[in-house]
Amino acid sequence: MAQGSKSRMIIWAIVGVLVVVAVVMLISKPKDMGKPVDADQLTRSYARLFERLEKKTATVQSEYPGAPAEQMQKINEGVALGRAILGRVPGLTEQKDLVAKRDSLKEVYVTAIRSLKAITGQDEEAPEGGK
Repeated sequence: MAQGSKSRMIIWAIVGVLVVVAVVMLISKPKDMGKPVDADQLTRSYARLFERLEKKTATVQSEYPGAPAEQMQKINEGVALGRAILGRVPGLTEQKDLVAKRDSLKEVYVTAIRSLKAITGQDEEAPEGGK
């Protein structure tokens, strides 16, 4: 075997090992969750949504006096729970904690909106920026 052939084999072996390492790193890398969650923006956004929900709930209570009390109670509990969760957001810095709070807030908001929709039969907007 000629000297040039040996060096080519060594170079291709190194390139092959690097390709295998790169593929393994790409496969094992955690999936990108999108844009990072900003605690201030999350707080402002959901505070605004829960404020609107409270106003809408008050309007619905006056427009639909015969609405089931348990559904109205469920909405009010959802708003209270959402505000409690919002109170714990500002101190968080870890993305996984912020994502968990965002998901909890979205779940509470959607549950309250569904209860409101069951009373009125109207479509409500979904929370902004949540996945």
